[in-house]
Formats: sequence, C-alpha cells, structure tokens
Amino acid sequence: MEYKIRQLDWFKRREPTKIPQPVKVEIDNIELEKNTYCDMTVEYDDGEVFVFNGRVQHNDIKDVWTVHGFSSDSGRQCFVDIVQ
Repeated sequence: MEYKIRQLDWFKRREPTKIPQPVKVEIDNIELEKNTYCDMTVEYDDGEVFVFNGRVQHNDIKDVWTVHGFSSDSGRQCFVDIVQ
C-alpha cells in the first residue's frame, strides 16, 4: 500500500515554528476496517524513528481510509491517507 502523509502544522495567528516533519511511513498488520489498530513506524526529517500505535478510520463521504498515530511520550504524531 502507498501512504500520503498529511502535514499537521497549521498556523493562523502566530509565527510558524520549525518542528520535525515525517518523511517516511511503514505500517504493519493493517486491516482496512473501521476503528482497528496497527503499528506505524515513522521516520522524521531530523533522523529520529518512532513506532506509534495507529488507529484506522474511514471517511464515508470522501471514501478515504486514514491512519492516525501518536506518541504521548514524545508529543509527535503522524496522519496518513491510504492511497488505493
């Protein structure tokens, strides 16, 4: 499967800050079923690699599968669309 990484840095009324961005995502044991969980391995542009517990969601209106993973320890997260 292919994944399209969504950028989650959004600034409206403040100066943007430089935060590490995800550049590569690998997802293990994924099932395209609503509210299932999978393991996401995410590599960031600063060289760090994290393993997140991701949640699989489906947008019925756009017919798009997505996975959102995060780490409460590091505060990092990654949101991807599954390209079919």
